[in-house]
Amino acid sequence: MIIGIDPSLTHIGIACISKNRKTIFLTIEPKNYKDNTDRLLLIYKELDEFVSKLSEKIDLVVIEGGAFAIHAGRLYDLGECSGAIKLYFALKGVKIVSVPPLQVKKFLAGTSKIDKPQLLLKAYKKWRIDRNEHETVAYTLASIGYVLLNNNVKLTKYEKEVIDYIRNKNAQILGAKS
Repeated sequence: MIIGIDPSLTHIGIACISKNRKTIFLTIEPKNYKDNTDRLLLIYKELDEFVSKLSEKIDLVVIEGGAFAIHAGRLYDLGECSGAIKLYFALKGVKIVSVPPLQVKKFLAGTSKIDKPQLLLKAYKKWRIDRNEHETVAYTLASIGYVLLNNNVKLTKYEKEVIDYIRNKNAQILGAKS
């Protein structure tokens, strides 16, 4: 099973793709917390409850990396959020790969210059999924993970460029794949 995660301070999108391509979605909404410690605790608990219900072993977690166009204080809080999620899976012995937001957009749409409504439309046309933006990004991340672990997937030129970029940046984590 591959898990894609779109971390955020207000909505964390999660998408799981099983070996037989069955998909499970979840959005965690830790938005009403002034204290980031309480927010992190809620994220941890909801993530643990969700993962404990999965029937397959988790082979890989693919998480969206940080966007640097946000306020420094929010970036720090988001870093803590991402760190808590990564720590959760690292303690379970799961491999974790981080993918920059622009690479996520390029994998889905062929370009990094796309807004949220266009992103959702592209995902619907490509995969026939109709989810919120957080789960859509998470599904894109899980799809990237699926390709990283399965060499027999046909890719477009831009999808291959993204996969090659991620494999190059995460060679130690993923091991050699051709």
